Amino acid sequence: MYAEESKPVRPLLLIQLPSDGEAESVLDKKIKDQVLAHLETLKDITFANGRLAIWLSKEKRNLRPGDAKSVVTRPIEAIDSEVDVLLFKQGILLDWDCPRAAVLLIYRDIKQFSFTVQTIGRIMRIPEQQHHVRDELNYGYIYTNLNRGLLKIAKDDMEYGGKYEATRRKDYVPLHLHSTVLEAVPVRTDSLRTTFYDDFERVLHEPYGLVMGLQPGGALVANLNKTTLQQRLFDFTRQAVEVSVLVNAEVVDDEGLAAQGQTRRFLSYADEVSDELDKFCEELCGTQFYKRDSRGLIRKALVEILCDEHL
Repeated sequence: MYAEESKPVRPLLLIQLPSDGEAESVLDKKIKDQVLAHLETLKDITFANGRLAIWLSKEKRNLRPGDAKSVVTRPIEAIDSEVDVLLFKQGILLDWDCPRAAVLLIYRDIKQFSFTVQTIGRIMRIPEQQHHVRDELNYGYIYTNLNRGLLKIAKDDMEYGGKYEATRRKDYVPLHLHSTVLEAVPVRTDSLRTTFYDDFERVLHEPYGLVMGLQPGGALVANLNKTTLQQRLFDFTRQAVEVSVLVNAEVVDDEGLAAQGQTRRFLSYADEVSDELDKFCEELCGTQFYKRDSRGLIRKALVEILCDEHL
């Protein structure tokens, strides 16, 4: 049926031996011998041709390439593995995932057997996680030697299946989403962290009485901060920043050295002032902190102190 849909999936039959313990019981051995004979005689499924695998506490074979006595070329979990039947006991139900496992045959010698979510889940993974045109491929199948009246669902799992039903919309069109993998950027240990703001405010508040200003009443806080800083000889009266530029200079050699020329003073543009503030913040980083990541935090802290969003 998978071949009819051009799928490479080879469904796997799981056969569970009767006893719950790890040790192989007399009944286990009897049923195992019967199953092995049946598979070989009627279906040509044997260990030698790689179509049969076993997973017991003291015997493991054909589970993956390279294992002792293994003749398979692909692990049993692969959707196109050559293994058609797996003989196992209770232990395999824990921490094992094989989506192509579609049929479970359970031999029991007890009077009653309870299905759990884990048991049913083993044969409900649906290979390739997609809906199939052949409806038979959208189900898992469980067979047992017990009478139907002796089967029940475990009490804690009774609401797992059958309560809610989902159906595919008739106008459904498959979505093809592109995958994008983003690599996490390693965090540098020499960069300032956001905790810097608390430390910065504490250091400025204790000796100078300054507080961060971008908060309710920020304008008033800014005025108090500026007044405090003016008392400590900070100059806030300058409305522009001037730079000296050499003009009418004469280039005297190939290295671009200029002779003495005239000097003129020009007002700096806002972006030039911003660049100077960045350079100042980088100088404050020194050699202890990574400049590219840390200068922005220092700049933001200075802006909050003065409540001047034009910086």
